[in-house]
Amino acid sequence: MLIIVLLLAVAGGLVYSFGKMKKTDLPQEEWMDEEQEMKEMQEPEEPGVEKEINAFGFKVFRAVEDGKDVFLSPMSLTMALSLVTGGAEGRTAEAMMKTLGLAGWTREDLGEYFRKTAEALQAADPKTTLEIANSIWVHSDTEVKPEFARWAEANYGAAAAAADFDAPETLEGINAWCAEKTHDKIGSILDQLSAEMKMLLLNALYFNGTWATPFSYSYTGRFHALDGSTPEARLMEETFRVPYYEEETFQAVSLPYGNGSYSAVLILPREGLDFRKFVKGFDGEAWNRTVRGFERERVHVTAPKFRMEYEINLNKTLKGLGMELAFSNAADFSGLSPKSLKIGLVKQKTFVDFNEQGTEAAAVTAIGMLETTAIPIDPKEFRADRPFLFAIRERATGLVLFLGQKVQ
Repeated sequence: MLIIVLLLAVAGGLVYSFGKMKKTDLPQEEWMDEEQEMKEMQEPEEPGVEKEINAFGFKVFRAVEDGKDVFLSPMSLTMALSLVTGGAEGRTAEAMMKTLGLAGWTREDLGEYFRKTAEALQAADPKTTLEIANSIWVHSDTEVKPEFARWAEANYGAAAAAADFDAPETLEGINAWCAEKTHDKIGSILDQLSAEMKMLLLNALYFNGTWATPFSYSYTGRFHALDGSTPEARLMEETFRVPYYEEETFQAVSLPYGNGSYSAVLILPREGLDFRKFVKGFDGEAWNRTVRGFERERVHVTAPKFRMEYEINLNKTLKGLGMELAFSNAADFSGLSPKSLKIGLVKQKTFVDFNEQGTEAAAVTAIGMLETTAIPIDPKEFRADRPFLFAIRERATGLVLFLGQKVQ
């Protein structure tokens, strides 16, 4: 069992085995050229912001881990939530920022950071494709505040477009947008638009990278699954000289794509450990320690070739992590629209193809906004089953016409 971290995205329970190479154990050995090696050796220490954003991603992953295959895109989720947070005010904005690890940030801070981050990620490696897109779909009876619309378009490239949510063409257009932005890896995100939905904010992420050194050998073997079964699997093998780290409870290896800017980090708990217990304890700090501890080693890697599609509703998870107010009727998204809105849906779909040549992955995160309803207030209790006074009065003048008491 293993965790794969890819593009700041996390997958659980998928990789088979790897180990440090011995000189006597040498299938075809591949070496990166000097430029790739120098780039891959430069493992930067994460600045505070990225450290907090990654910590949020691991919190989400640990919350949804259920003993089955998981593949999330924390980057897509964070970017979509940051876009919505740009329209939040007051305590709602504070709670969302805190959950994302961005306490104290303003809308301007969010916009500048995610604009520059998207630009940097997409330009990091000409040999690797990374595409990021955002869009905002608005019900025809709902307005978007002009300031938010300008901010979203300038920083996220997300133009707010009015649409008839009752028309089938709108749902078709939303799903077609998802398919286009993910190169047809995610053909749809919604099966229907609920009657209550007033706005839909989308983020799409697409990644396609070839290994700096591909796997040269594959064969049919057995995968030792979490449930104890050993199904047939196509296993890949290769010897690499790549960043490697180990502790008493796990091993980790970083396999670079392209020029080394992107890599897949494989985290393998020691044999015999409780995998789910290990995952629950592997947090952002463990991730930081692993990345900082990488040193180049010759490593013989065995990993399965696999494709996976995954989808999840994250409402409950995000509420549990601190965003409950944003989903409630007390939510304040007055910076987003004059209409009183709350988050009604956070859904993510992902795709990954992990093979001998590289990895293709995609994600779409959808955040649906609903109109809030009046908050029901428990009625005051007035139980006149004991002595009481009573009066009959005229309201305009205030004159009391009758006055009495009931005591028997």
